[in-house]
Amino acid sequence: MEKINRLNRLFITLAFSFLVLFSAAAQDDGGNLEFSITDWNTGSIEYGDVVEQPVKITNNTTENVTVDLISTCSCMTTYPESLDISAGESAEFTIVFDSHDDSGDFEKLLIIQTDSDAMPKGFFVVTGSVDVSSVSADAADDSAMPAEPESSDEKSGAEAAGVPRYYYTPGCKSCNRFLRDAEINIDKRDITEAEYYEELQQLLADRGTSLKEIPVFVTTEDIYQGEEAVMAGYTALLAGESGRDTGVSGENESKGNKSDGISMSLAAVLAAGLLDGVNPCAFTTLIFLLSALSVAGRSRRETLIIGLFFTVTVFITYYLIGLGFFKIIRIADSFELVSRIIRWVLFAVLVVFAGLSFYDYGKIRSGKTKDIILQLPDSVKRRMHDSIRSYTKSAALAGSSIVMGFLISIFELGCTGQIYFPTITYIIQTDKAASGYFYLALYNLAFIIPLAVVFIVVYLGITSKKITGIFQTNLGIIKILTGLLFLSFAVLMLIL
Repeated sequence: MEKINRLNRLFITLAFSFLVLFSAAAQDDGGNLEFSITDWNTGSIEYGDVVEQPVKITNNTTENVTVDLISTCSCMTTYPESLDISAGESAEFTIVFDSHDDSGDFEKLLIIQTDSDAMPKGFFVVTGSVDVSSVSADAADDSAMPAEPESSDEKSGAEAAGVPRYYYTPGCKSCNRFLRDAEINIDKRDITEAEYYEELQQLLADRGTSLKEIPVFVTTEDIYQGEEAVMAGYTALLAGESGRDTGVSGENESKGNKSDGISMSLAAVLAAGLLDGVNPCAFTTLIFLLSALSVAGRSRRETLIIGLFFTVTVFITYYLIGLGFFKIIRIADSFELVSRIIRWVLFAVLVVFAGLSFYDYGKIRSGKTKDIILQLPDSVKRRMHDSIRSYTKSAALAGSSIVMGFLISIFELGCTGQIYFPTITYIIQTDKAASGYFYLALYNLAFIIPLAVVFIVVYLGITSKKITGIFQTNLGIIKILTGLLFLSFAVLMLIL
């Protein structure tokens, strides 16, 4: 019966792979992705051998294609893990199989995902046989295939709420051991079945992430990908059932308590928004706006009305800009290789900005405020000031305030974005769930708090000259705090 099941599984896998990988070949207009081989039989290899197989992919479509390669067990890896192939070009990846965890016949699957309609997804099949005759009996026993876990249909209450799901492939022996030894009820789902593969993809998309590793362990709160993360999540779940509150992050990592990570992220985002709201670019522009309103003869009541519409417009504008950038980075971050590149590029940018902030602090202490680096070019400042002078004289208070808020937000982006964009990238890198949108709104709320406070105190009778004096007195402190913020983000990128 086991041999029949194995043959049936292999047949289904091969058929599914063939249909997915080569269904586009018959399309005369769109082209296809052509693989040099669609499966690999290693033949009989000695226990402990590590073998490799290069695979060439030719992009016969008219568009650039990104190909992600996802192993379904720790015994099989690829390098690189992702390929970007231009239209009409070819690229190569290598499959590496380590036989230390196998004995006898084996069947492994490599998941192939692309952003092309020619081949959205597919399975690459690796088969062969591991000869254990030359190793000790103990080693052979350790590498032997564990008993196949009972099907999910045989587990009572598998569909009940709260039962964790485990997505795996039958060829993954460590997966079978995990299911065999599990101490709790687990709903196992074989992703070689198209239904469960699509279900997993949709579940990951709903939680704001993508498939990176197999197996996948899904609980009510978290998603764990890869054998190491799965074991960490499983251990945390067992501890939780014992009454101890453990919060292991489910996104490929198990680096500490999730609530701690969230609170640290929350504090960092709030601090970033507040500091961005009082950075020299934003605040000096605000001071100029207040002076222009005074010159235009606006009353304190009119200034408050203008401030209300101006502040709300700034919030909406920055949130929408951030939302667009947020979605772009989130899409890019869904690819593991790109995510790593983004993380290290962001780390480098944060360190550089921290250094520049401390440099600017030195200039401010020496009385050379005009020489600071992190500020807008003079040409942009002139255009912004001209717009402010024009709209502060308009009779339409609400309309002119909205236009002014939008234009100033765009003009200032070159300076405020120095904090805003790294913060957005940090949010995505450390929190991939939907709460990222909440953090984005929270940042912008913190950003406009200084604006709102200034307009309120002006309405209460504080002059713009006094506000300017307070700001100039504390400009150096703001730069120091900004530099420390950048360094804090850089450190958090490494530990969260």
